[in-house]
Amino acid sequence: MSNEQLAEVPAIELRNVTIELAQVTILKDVNLKVGRGDVIVLIGPSGAGKTVLLKTMAGLFHPTVGQVFCDGADLSEMSRALKHDLARRVGVQFQLNAIFDARSVYENIEFVLNEHTSMNQAERHERIMECLTAVGLEKYRDFHEYEISGGMRRRLAIARAIALKPELLFLDDPTAGQDPVNADILAELILKLRNEIKATLVVITPDIMRAYQFAGRIVFVADQGIVETGNAEQTEKHPDPRVQQFIHGYLRGPLTDGRDT
Repeated sequence: MSNEQLAEVPAIELRNVTIELAQVTILKDVNLKVGRGDVIVLIGPSGAGKTVLLKTMAGLFHPTVGQVFCDGADLSEMSRALKHDLARRVGVQFQLNAIFDARSVYENIEFVLNEHTSMNQAERHERIMECLTAVGLEKYRDFHEYEISGGMRRRLAIARAIALKPELLFLDDPTAGQDPVNADILAELILKLRNEIKATLVVITPDIMRAYQFAGRIVFVADQGIVETGNAEQTEKHPDPRVQQFIHGYLRGPLTDGRDT
């Protein structure tokens, strides 16, 4: 496929995707296209399937029904070699960070570079320090996971996710555990880093103001499906009552009807 043809193909596409976990349907018949360079922000109530959707888009969950495409290629039909190549082009920050507790801050990033690049030691060191400096952890390079705060672990997970300068960057609630000032700074940093590496970004946040800061295209996840609500201004005016309840934090509405409150 030529560069011109590739530019017309979505970076990620979900076609009629249904995800079942432990015989429970989490998402049903989901269709979504993500263009190259897009910023997609996933919002919605807790437990609605945002993390499952993100992991499916990243190729970490396989759909029970339907197909997931990356650059026009069906992930389920990729060879092991192609999947390894794809892993080098994808950066993921997990909800629980997935930090190696037996490795130092420095070694957590070094592991990714050792696995997926042929950099020499000097090149690896330069890239590791670039990533740590970007998230303000350069002074903590020799610390271990149990020696740093929860917010610092989140920043380390982001640093590791960008280490390979990925084309596709998936971040699951990246500003969790940060105070309001540092959350704002980190969100701006993520956007800056994303622009520098020219990545397609998919990010989850439960904070509607943070979603507006990131957006992009906002996608609301609820009731086993998705609703694309548009940019920040369009989302604010979206007619779906579930969206309105979520963004304004109303106690009563379709998201909580039938529940004890």
